[in-house]
Amino acid sequence: QAKELDMQVHYNALTAAVNDPVACDVVISRPSFRGYGMMIATVGLPPGAEVDRGLLEDLINDGKSGVDSYEVEPDHVTFYVWPRAADVRFRFVFRPRYAMKARAAQSLLYDYYNPDERVVLEPATFVVGQ
Repeated sequence: QAKELDMQVHYNALTAAVNDPVACDVVISRPSFRGYGMMIATVGLPPGAEVDRGLLEDLINDGKSGVDSYEVEPDHVTFYVWPRAADVRFRFVFRPRYAMKARAAQSLLYDYYNPDERVVLEPATFVVGQ
């Protein structure tokens, strides 16, 4: 567990119907604000999740979020985050496309220049019905 980094990931629902929107709130901080440079955050998704890329673009374009860019992968979204004095807080939305009971990929945060300084979160389990 990292001493200089902290990350919280909260899904507003772990039980949903196919195509129901699920919001994911992310809080990233560098409590002592020691270190500098980009942090990389990956937020786990359940299998087959469709991420709302429009909201991600809005997050990048507002210039206030602390998120510089992102990449959507099949099992997670990677966010490139610049540290700030305040916490970096953002939300994105995805929709599960298949009925399932499955664990999401794990979420993690690490310092780009010091990848051994990392926070790893337990994967959430999603139940998606028809």
